[in-house]
Amino acid sequence: GYRTPEQARAFLAADEAHPPAAFAAMAEVVELVGTAIEAGERITVHGDFDVDGVCATAVTVSTLRALGADCDWFIPDRIADGYGLTGANVERLAERGTGLLLTVDCGVTAIAEVRLAQELGMEVVVTDHHQAGTELPPCPILHPSLSGYPFEHLCGTAVAWKLACALRSASGTAGAPREAGSRDPALDADLDLVALATVADVVPLVGENRALVKRGLTETRRARRVGLRALMAAAKCEPAAIDESDLAFRLAPRINAAGRLYRADAGVELLLCEEEARAEQIAAELSRANSERRAREREVDAAAEANLRELPEELRTAPGLVLAGEDWHPGVVGIVASRLVERHHRPVVVVSLDGEGGGRGSGRSIPGFDLLAALEACAEHLESFGGHRAAAGLSLRAESLDGFRAAFAAH
Repeated sequence: GYRTPEQARAFLAADEAHPPAAFAAMAEVVELVGTAIEAGERITVHGDFDVDGVCATAVTVSTLRALGADCDWFIPDRIADGYGLTGANVERLAERGTGLLLTVDCGVTAIAEVRLAQELGMEVVVTDHHQAGTELPPCPILHPSLSGYPFEHLCGTAVAWKLACALRSASGTAGAPREAGSRDPALDADLDLVALATVADVVPLVGENRALVKRGLTETRRARRVGLRALMAAAKCEPAAIDESDLAFRLAPRINAAGRLYRADAGVELLLCEEEARAEQIAAELSRANSERRAREREVDAAAEANLRELPEELRTAPGLVLAGEDWHPGVVGIVASRLVERHHRPVVVVSLDGEGGGRGSGRSIPGFDLLAALEACAEHLESFGGHRAAAGLSLRAESLDGFRAAFAAH
């Protein structure tokens, strides 16, 4: 699509950048966070259990702590809690004293949960990049496609980094960003995590994302972050030669593995760690978890293919597939769905049934098909769902599985 030398040069230069203030609510959010820091309120960063959520949490927590905030973090358990804000976890945070709840990589569809947090006395800020519904949470929101930002494809960590840049600039701990976007060395330190998350979350590598990954790879090659240095050693990556394929296939799976099988807190701890010995321990733990994840993935992949063969012909050859089974580890169903899409070239949803009447699933799409819109069309069969055009998660009752499978294929 680059039809002139000028377009080609702009693409190859990868230097598009926009200032944090281009988010419509940025000034309001910076003031709100600054007030909470000055008042000594507990700020809780609520992230997500994938690489993007883990990196966004690490960037935000490290920035807030550097600015003197009383800051902790909370990452939901993929299996026990599911994706995003839940009422039970909001109540838990209120009980432990959170004054400001700041979401990263989640929250844009959590209308009831945001209201609950406010009723319990918390201020709330949502930073996210996922597809929003028709109603938005009643709080300040930083979102690349909802906040008037010139580039709508940022991942959650990139949005969090833009907030970090604005907070540091407002506090005087970094130089003022240049007109075209921040280039201060103090602000570039977190670009290693922005690059990792941008590649891992498979957002389009165009526009500002290309610039962020290019600059982030330069920062990653410096290997200044203790935790990332330990992870590169465990993955047998040479820092000076690291490229985007290493981010996607060697580093990201190790961080994802903890969230898929256990809890994602280990990933956040690793990225915030400043002790070499502890970082090496966590990196080794993540590598072991990744090996276990691969074994579980192979088991579920084989079972899903067997399930596909057992379906009636009209469902086996349908334009959209829903496969399900008991004892399939819910942490790997998304990866298995991706494998099945590659193999069968159709949108696929893989559901793990818990044996107690419930099920959690993850879906992946093909180019040109809006998976989230498909789930909306099948909403009567689902308990909850959310995500993107290309990837989404859901929960349902086991008795609704057949109806969902037929409705998904029909849509």
